[in-house]
Amino acid sequence: MVYYVFDLLYADGYDLRGVPLIERKDFLRRILLPEDPVRYSSHVVGDGEALFKLARERGLEGIVGKQARAPTPPGVAPSG
Repeated sequence: MVYYVFDLLYADGYDLRGVPLIERKDFLRRILLPEDPVRYSSHVVGDGEALFKLARERGLEGIVGKQARAPTPPGVAPSG
């Protein structure tokens, strides 16, 4: 089994919710090993509506959309 992750809210005792998404993703990408069953899920910058339409056309469930420079809003609990 391979598990793809696209965000990291908590790591090694540190709450990362106040860190912008783009920085959390970069950190996540750097800590995962290529042979690890947990894999980094890249992102697409641009027209989210077109990407969502394409996902629907291909029978996918949907997409996750976030603002690249935004921290995670208050009230979202980190796991770990």
